[in-house]
Amino acid sequence: MIRLRLCDGQRGFTLIELLIASLILVLVLTVAQMLLFEALVSWQKGEARQEVRENLRRGLDRMSRELRAAQGLTGGCDEGRLVFVNTDGNTVTYYANEERQLVREVDGTTIVVARGISEARFSYHESGRVAIRLRGDAEGTSLELTTSVTLRETTG
Repeated sequence: MIRLRLCDGQRGFTLIELLIASLILVLVLTVAQMLLFEALVSWQKGEARQEVRENLRRGLDRMSRELRAAQGLTGGCDEGRLVFVNTDGNTVTYYANEERQLVREVDGTTIVVARGISEARFSYHESGRVAIRLRGDAEGTSLELTTSVTLRETTG
């Protein structure tokens, strides 16, 4: 018959020790997973905010550049629409549509300039300055960019 002999120094772990070690490991992994998840959510919110900010900036830059060279406003500008005549003599209209897009319309042809735009506001000041305000929403946070453009003097 074969006899197994245990050396005095070779003892195993008890069931309680294994359960406690497993519980500690599960707790550490759960905390690590929660921290990783929060970091991922924060990263996604930051990415969404950056995308909206870039769209707002792109829209403002395009409108400002074109408005600086414009021949003049046609009928002024109301709160939600900016209408002017560009250097080619075409009537250009900018507005935010229901799909949250900043739209540029030239003689009936529409082009989406930027997405994620919840509001576009325009105001004309007697000094020949047009104030432009664009608002976009990202992950529950509202972002707003504003600029003002002085129309060039037209002689004629």
